[in-house]
Amino acid sequence: MDKYETLITFTIDENLRTISVPTKGSIFGVVGDIEVNRVKFDLPRYYNGFDMTEFTARVNYVNSNGDMNYYEADDLTGTEERASFTWLMEQIVTAYIGDVKFSVKMYRRRTNEKLKQFNTKYATGRVVDGFDVEQYITPEEQVSLLNKIESDIRIDLNEYINQKKTDIDDFVNDTMDKAISEINKDENVKQISKNSKDISLLKEDLMQLSEEIEKPIEPNRTTFFDFTEEEHKSVNIFNVDDKSVSANGVTVAITDNKIECSGTWLLSYNSSIDTGLAITLPKGEYDVSAWNGSGQFDVDLVCGDTKRVNCLGATHTTISLTEDTTYSLKIRCTPNFVAGSCDVMIVTGKSKPSAYERYFEPYVTLTSANVKKSVLPMYQKFCGKRIATIGDSIMHGDGNGGYGIGDILAERNDMILSDYSEGGATISLRPDKASASDEWSKGQNIQYQVSKMLTEMTEKPCVVLINGQTNDINYVSGSEEPQQQLGAITTSYTSFSSNETFCGGLEKIFSDIKKTWSDVPIIYIRVHKMMSRKVDWQESYGEKAIQICKKWSVKPVDIYTEGGLNTLISEHKIYTGNDGDYTHPNRQGYDIFYIPMIENAMMELLN
Repeated sequence: MDKYETLITFTIDENLRTISVPTKGSIFGVVGDIEVNRVKFDLPRYYNGFDMTEFTARVNYVNSNGDMNYYEADDLTGTEERASFTWLMEQIVTAYIGDVKFSVKMYRRRTNEKLKQFNTKYATGRVVDGFDVEQYITPEEQVSLLNKIESDIRIDLNEYINQKKTDIDDFVNDTMDKAISEINKDENVKQISKNSKDISLLKEDLMQLSEEIEKPIEPNRTTFFDFTEEEHKSVNIFNVDDKSVSANGVTVAITDNKIECSGTWLLSYNSSIDTGLAITLPKGEYDVSAWNGSGQFDVDLVCGDTKRVNCLGATHTTISLTEDTTYSLKIRCTPNFVAGSCDVMIVTGKSKPSAYERYFEPYVTLTSANVKKSVLPMYQKFCGKRIATIGDSIMHGDGNGGYGIGDILAERNDMILSDYSEGGATISLRPDKASASDEWSKGQNIQYQVSKMLTEMTEKPCVVLINGQTNDINYVSGSEEPQQQLGAITTSYTSFSSNETFCGGLEKIFSDIKKTWSDVPIIYIRVHKMMSRKVDWQESYGEKAIQICKKWSVKPVDIYTEGGLNTLISEHKIYTGNDGDYTHPNRQGYDIFYIPMIENAMMELLN
């Protein structure tokens, strides 16, 4: 007999993406358990021609305290059609009460050291509360806690039974005394008969209860709780065949949903390479996005109109279909393109955050895992509401895989995001970008982002978040001045200094929004101190921005002065992405320094 035959089994579906957790398996144990809980994973042995028993199985997990770790299985085996391995839960898994998120990674190293891997979406288990003995008892005096509970229960039940027996005796004596005095009355005889039956039934119930007391108490306390399973449905349906195409100086290779491009682009920006591949989407709503990207190219789904996503995560797009539709897959590169890659994701529905469940890596936000979001004031006020974001790469999340400030706020509070931010954008208007023919270049002007937002959005947001300044104070080779001039603040509310300066541009942005959405609050985010920009410029432009906010009744969030993130301190490099570029926050940088201050400002505005 297999020693693991009786273990609870978690099943991974045919696409190695979803972990099905049975109801009785959603409890991982009681807090304080140490390496006594083991579960079994079952999955198809073969996937797209790969034998999964040749891979290494790893379980990534994060406990409710935010502690992260992984377990690497050493017992992966297979039958003709199935593969399986087990997870022995270490002490860190059950160290805290609350939810434990986990996912499975299957990987194999090729001869050229490149990693081949599959990831599942994350699933959730729970560690429940137990009992702890507060007073130390010597081993000679120690009695197991379970026996003590059982003893206490027996005492309480015995007292209850004895009391009921006394009540029954009193009831019988009283009934018999009354019955004897009126024995010849038919109605009383009938009542005595009924009472006798009631007494007999009560005695049977008490006997049954006594038998139940004698049964041993089962040590598996997971049966004492009720559970609710949560199902995640964001499965990636971008499943085109592997293919390699070379044209116009560029080679496009598609493998396992990943697109890799290399070469020198010989066409104009508005031309594209047809991969010869197609994908059919049934009638419904979808979100299309790129992830884990590098380089600068676009992925186009073409069927009459074009649905486009940028490999750096600069955009994602939604599709609404009234009938089944087949799209051609084309690639468009920027001039001077050299190389790049990305994963493409298509998920059912229009929920951008859930599209990234496939790439689950454990992290913890500032919201305690032990607190239900539904009881948090922030969540209660903003759940289901729309938020709009405009700005540069720090708003857009270029140090966090294109998952920016708006994405994180929407994820934490179940909000709807309209994001118009773009990496490299400036507050000052740049004419060369304004006259460009493509949307990406035009979006380098935050003033254009505002115009596009006010034109496209038919539903007013509950708040607009703006940032910008970092690219206005870029260094210019051979110059002692920043890229864009500072300008001046005016006293007028109808005419400003040139919108090609920082002050004039920011005043125009605030004016345009307030003229169209007079009742929508605006929050301006002054970004952190950074090593990559001249401190004097950060000070002068940032202080002007705070003064302009005061003039226009805009709520400032001053990360620079109050937030604490300062990459002039080299130890703060760990809070930035892109291998620590000192400029773009990673997820930890956002969660610790940005999000709490922004959420506080949002709460103050609505209160």
